[in-house]
Amino acid sequence: MTNRFLDAIASHRVPSCNARHFLALATLVFATLTQADPALAVEAAIPCDPEPTDTSISYSEIVSCSIDLVGDVDIFRFSGTAGDVVALLGTQVVGPGIACIQLFDPAGGSVAASCGGVSARIDATLGETGLYSILVFERFSTQTLDYTLAYQCIVGACVELTCEAADGQNLTLMDDTVLDSQSFEVCDTIEVGPNYQVAGPNGFLTLRAGNAVIFKDGASVGIDGTLIVDIDPSLKP
Repeated sequence: MTNRFLDAIASHRVPSCNARHFLALATLVFATLTQADPALAVEAAIPCDPEPTDTSISYSEIVSCSIDLVGDVDIFRFSGTAGDVVALLGTQVVGPGIACIQLFDPAGGSVAASCGGVSARIDATLGETGLYSILVFERFSTQTLDYTLAYQCIVGACVELTCEAADGQNLTLMDDTVLDSQSFEVCDTIEVGPNYQVAGPNGFLTLRAGNAVIFKDGASVGIDGTLIVDIDPSLKP
C-alpha cells in the first residue's frame, strides 16, 4: 500500500476531484439508489464486518455500517477492470456526523472523493485493473454516524450479463413423463434426471441450451418418442 493511501487514512484528506470522473450516464443509471428511501436501503443492506472494518464489497451490494468512534475509518475493497464505470454512494442514516467517501486505485492513488450532508457520491471511470479501495469517514473526524454504502457498476466488464432464455440460466427436469410436445430453452445447462421420460406416440421434447444438456442414468426416450437436443452458444449472455 502506498504512502498516499496510508496518509489519507491518517489525515482524512479529501482532494479535489477531476470533473472527467463524473459522467452523465452513471448519474442516470444510478438514480434509483439516490432516490431510494434510506429506511428501505437499511433494510436491504448487508451488515459490515466488526471493527476494524476492512472488507470486500460487490457490485449491486448495499452495506450498512457505522463510524462509531471519533476518527474511525472504514475500508471496503473491490476488484475493478480498466474502463469500468462505477458509482459509489455513501448515505447518512443516523447523524450527527457527515459522511465522506474516497476512492483509491490499486497503486494507492486517489481517484475521487466526496462529502455530503445526507449523501456523498462518486462517479468514476477506472483507469487500471486491480484491487480498488473505498474509504468511509466522518468529514471533520469529530462526530459519529450510521451509514450505508452502495457500489454499482454502470458500464464495463463488471456488468452482470442477463440471461434472456425463456427458462432461465439453468434447468433440471425431474420425475415427469412427456406425452405431448414440450420445449425448454436455457442460457447454460439443462440436466435431465433419472426419472424423466419421453413416451410415444406423441411425446416430443426439444431441449435448447447454450452450454450443455446432461442426461442422468435412467432418463429415457420411448420407442415412439422424439428428442431433439440443440446446443446453441448464442444463448449464452
